[in-house]
Amino acid sequence: MHFMSESLPICKICKRNAADETGSHLLTAWLIASVYDESGRNRDYEIIFNMNEKFFRKPYFGRNILPDKIEDIIGKKKEEIDFKNQKHAFVENHIFCKHCEKRFKIIEDEFLNKIHRKLRLENFSILKNKKYSIQLIDNNLILRLFFYSQI
Repeated sequence: MHFMSESLPICKICKRNAADETGSHLLTAWLIASVYDESGRNRDYEIIFNMNEKFFRKPYFGRNILPDKIEDIIGKKKEEIDFKNQKHAFVENHIFCKHCEKRFKIIEDEFLNKIHRKLRLENFSILKNKKYSIQLIDNNLILRLFFYSQI
């Protein structure tokens, strides 16, 4: 059990422990990356635009984005970007405790390995005009838990 800290808020899930986890993704990290990175390379290849007045002109660039891509998008060289002070729109600190964050990871990994990777291999983009059924009976609980965890 984690000790409560006067300076940290309480975990939003268990409501017992200090919210000592940093870098929590508000949505699953690999899911975010798979949306923003067309090549499916996951973390550090994202380009995310935050849609509010304060950050709209300051996109988040993953560390492995090529310099030419950055220059095409915002007209600056990669060396001009302060990567340490970027704000990732889907990452927050001190929402969960380490124990609860670990619970999310178990569900996310099960979904990734048993469902998401199989779907990605099917490449649904070529099946636009065909009806397609996915048999997920064996993974029904994992599917539900994953979507509940995202909500």
